[in-house]
Amino acid sequence: MKFLKNYLCLFISFIILFSSFSVLAENITVDFNKININVNGKKVEGNNILYNDRTYVPLRAISEMFLKEVLWNGETNTVDINSFEGFYFKGNSIGKMGDLNIYSDEYKLFEQITSSTLKI
Repeated sequence: MKFLKNYLCLFISFIILFSSFSVLAENITVDFNKININVNGKKVEGNNILYNDRTYVPLRAISEMFLKEVLWNGETNTVDINSFEGFYFKGNSIGKMGDLNIYSDEYKLFEQITSSTLKI
C-alpha cells in the first residue's frame, strides 16, 4: 500500500511538472519579410516581422531614414529617437521649402540618405 501511495504521488508530481512546462512553451507563428517597406521611395534595409496582423519593423533603420538620431541606453533599456534640432548646415542657400531655407550641404545629405532628390 505504501508503494502504491508513493507511486501515485510521484505520478501526480510528474503530471503537474510537465503540464506547467507546456503552458510556458507557447508557440507563435510569424512571417519574416512578408511586407515590402519603402520610405520616400527607398527600400528599408532590415528584416520585418508580421505577427497578429501587426508589422514589426527595424526601428533604427526607419528612424534614420526620417533623419532622426537613434540612441540606445543599455542601463535603462531605453531607445531615444531625436530630431537633429540645433544642427546647422554650411553652404549656400539653394532655395526654400515653405519658410525654411535649404542649404547645399543639407540637400546633399538628404540625397545621400534617401537616394532621392528634393523638390525645391
